[in-house]
Amino acid sequence: MLRSANAFFLWFHRWSGIAFAAVFILVALSGTVLTFRYELQQAMHPEMQVEPADVDGAPDFTAIAANLKSEIPGARLNFLQQNPAQPEFPIRVVYEHPLDGFDVLYADPHSARLTG
Repeated sequence: MLRSANAFFLWFHRWSGIAFAAVFILVALSGTVLTFRYELQQAMHPEMQVEPADVDGAPDFTAIAANLKSEIPGARLNFLQQNPAQPEFPIRVVYEHPLDGFDVLYADPHSARLTG
C-alpha cells in the first residue's frame, strides 16, 4: 500500500508540475509580448507611425479632442494615453460612440491629426 501511495504522489507531482510549467511559460511569453506592445504595434500598423518632430512641449490634447469631435460626430472622449517614455509614439484615443460602443484611434502627438 505504501508503495502504491508513493507511486501515485510521484505521478501526481510530475504531471501537475508539467501542467503548471506550461501555464508559467504561457504567462512569461505573453508578458514578453506585452513589454514590446508599442514596437509591435508600429511594426504591424506602419500607417499609424508618426514622424519625430522638433516640437517642444506637451501635445495639444484639446486639439486632439476637437479633431475627434469633427471626424466622428457624437463621439464622447473617454481618455487619452501617451507613452511618457517614448513621446514620438502615437497617442491612444479611447472614445465612446453612441451606436458602436467603445473604440480606439491613434493621434499624432505633434500635429493632433488622427492617424487611425
